[in-house]
Amino acid sequence: MFKYTNAFTNRSGDSLPGYFAKLFDAGGNAVDIFADASSTPISTVSGVANAALSDENGMFRWYVANGTYDIRFYDANDVFVSVETGVPMVDAGALTVDLSAETGATLVGASGGTVQASLNARPTSTTLAASGGAALVGAIATGGNATNLGVIYNRLHVWTEDYNSFQEAFNAAIARGAELHFRPGVTYNWPATGVSVTGKVKVVATGASLVVSAAITALTFATGADGSEWDGGSWSYTGSLTSGYNASSNAILVTGTRNGAAVAPTFIQNVRIKNATFDGFGSIAVEWRYARNCGDENLRVLNGGYAGVYCYSVDLYRSSGLYVNTLAGQLDTGNPVTSELNAYGFTATALTGGTPDRVRDPHSRDIIVDSPTIINVPTWHAIDTHGADGMIVKNPTIIDCRRGVVFTGLTDRGASNCKSLGGTVTNNLSPSATNANGTYKKGEAFWDIGPSSVLRNSFNRFEGCSCFGHGNPNGNDGAVTIANANDGFYGIADEESQRVGWMIGANISRATIDARTTNTRHASVNPSVARIEGNNIDLRIARWRTDARNAAVDTNVMVNGLVVVNTNTGGTMFFEDFDLTACTAGELVSTSGNTIAATLSGNYSITSDITMTGVDSTVTATVRFVRQGRVCSVQLPASGLSGTSNATSLTLTGVPASFRPSVTTPAGTVSALDAGANYVLAYSLIDSSGVITLTRDADGNTSNWTNTGTKSLRGGLLQWLAA
Repeated sequence: MFKYTNAFTNRSGDSLPGYFAKLFDAGGNAVDIFADASSTPISTVSGVANAALSDENGMFRWYVANGTYDIRFYDANDVFVSVETGVPMVDAGALTVDLSAETGATLVGASGGTVQASLNARPTSTTLAASGGAALVGAIATGGNATNLGVIYNRLHVWTEDYNSFQEAFNAAIARGAELHFRPGVTYNWPATGVSVTGKVKVVATGASLVVSAAITALTFATGADGSEWDGGSWSYTGSLTSGYNASSNAILVTGTRNGAAVAPTFIQNVRIKNATFDGFGSIAVEWRYARNCGDENLRVLNGGYAGVYCYSVDLYRSSGLYVNTLAGQLDTGNPVTSELNAYGFTATALTGGTPDRVRDPHSRDIIVDSPTIINVPTWHAIDTHGADGMIVKNPTIIDCRRGVVFTGLTDRGASNCKSLGGTVTNNLSPSATNANGTYKKGEAFWDIGPSSVLRNSFNRFEGCSCFGHGNPNGNDGAVTIANANDGFYGIADEESQRVGWMIGANISRATIDARTTNTRHASVNPSVARIEGNNIDLRIARWRTDARNAAVDTNVMVNGLVVVNTNTGGTMFFEDFDLTACTAGELVSTSGNTIAATLSGNYSITSDITMTGVDSTVTATVRFVRQGRVCSVQLPASGLSGTSNATSLTLTGVPASFRPSVTTPAGTVSALDAGANYVLAYSLIDSSGVITLTRDADGNTSNWTNTGTKSLRGGLLQWLAA
């Protein structure tokens, strides 16, 4: 008679007292179990016929005739919980007796012959106790020994130590439908050949350490491993690296199958990697290829080379609580000086180059990256997508990365329907800090750039985002950069951006900006809140405001507002709530005098020079032109404009194009001095070329000024309607 003793636990290892266990044979018939070797009914202990009761420590104990049974577990209300099928219960002490019985030959797999011949062929006790001995009595063929049959089969999980290799352990767990456990506090040396999983398995490695010394992909979940899960454990790589990088050093790969041309991939599905740490892997910690409805949870990636989590043709992916600290960057040639040093805390992409087959290699789509923390990726991107549809980044914390959240494209399409929601992107690195390849460690915090004027990003949104200390101190890249994008929304607050806060490039349609800028700064050049440099721009500024200027943060602070470069032809800009008055050189500044090629409308102001004619020298003053809808105004300086008259006329030139009327129209009156003696009320008219003509009388005579003596205009407000 076989004595069974084992604990009943849940997947977390907690004991489960008060549960019942019953045995059934292969035909589904209930089997008698006993309280002792004297066949005392188990009901004397449990109170229920042929049902054992787990004690306060979750332990089951019973006696049963030698055989193979199914164990069915029930809760205190007799509700079925789970089943373990085909569990051998063989009394090792009676093994010799069983082998010498009339049917003993079957226990060693004999299909015929005499009993004596079977006895002569029976295994020795040494053989039965050896690794693989369990197979000799009809147990698992993958490993184990006869003496621990009652250990392996009488629980809901297996330990890796029960098998000759990790691969055997994975295979056995898959075959049994059992969990595979690594022991807490134990360090395991991962095999140099790696491990491949092609069936469903849950792996629990909480508290275990897994050391990989070979430059390999350590663990691969391949097609067939749908529904698998890895939970816990601390992975580390101790092999060779070059400047922190090794292209072959990867921890976990989850991959479906890439099929032939124009054939959709076979996706691997419903795989989860969670609660694990990856330290020192020179390439990728966790890579996903052709994966659907998969995800990661609470992963920590430390001191990596190329990527924390890398997604390639994924569909319906969820990442939660990802933490990445320090990536060295990819060495394209093994030489940091010539390499691009690509690195990604999290990225979602697809095959690119040439003419991609998007049936075979689809774009990634429907991805959520929730509450990630990415630190110290100074060479490249914290989070990005290349050409994905529907990637959402929620509440990221990004610190000391060259670029923060990047939505960009591939050779055949831009990123679309992507969102960055909330969170902060901070770069505290020195403005002079550079990478090994010479690139600056300060770059863009937010990037929405499509691949070309034809293939644009579309419908991407940045809502409630903020950044601090970004922007290239050596160029006009900006802390926020937009180009080749349609229908974007940019709700971003930038603070202490270097040199340029926002860089707005070419080919932008129906973009909306809701921004707040604080203390754009630089040590040696005049910084700009934003620059509009490209052509073909359709831009709506719903709101753009500044906080109070703090001149103490740098040598030059908040000098230029929105700088409009003269080459931006084919552009339209509508200003709804625009107030950059904290900028010392003006809110809207042209790089070519008063010329702005784009069509402007709405509510805004331009600080520019106005010139008085009808005097013998050049007389100019810097004034602020204000537009509210069609109503335009200019406040002449209180100190006035004054010169020696040499003509009977008096005009003002330099009105910006967007402030000009379509026909000559009155612009109000100001006080004027004629011939140095008489103050008069001067009437003004502004024409479609932007020339303001002033007359001494209301009759419109433009030639009634004295052509000698002092001619001057005192401070006053002129106002008119633009076209």
